[in-house]
Amino acid sequence: MYTALLVVTLLLILLHDALPLFKQAMWRELAVLLLVWSVGSAVALAAVLRIDLPNPNDLIIAVFGRFARFTGN
Repeated sequence: MYTALLVVTLLLILLHDALPLFKQAMWRELAVLLLVWSVGSAVALAAVLRIDLPNPNDLIIAVFGRFARFTGN
């Protein structure tokens, strides 16, 4: 039930935001909108379906931890 409501809401948001960009031929803005909307939709669906996503802080710590060891901090 919540999944269907979320999908309908996400599609309505997409139509509301994407149609003006499409009509005005703002292709770059439309591409960015679709990218951000896709990521946000995937995270929202994962949350509704109770799918555990990896913590982005773990990636940041892994990348900058190596950099900190390289610089001696």
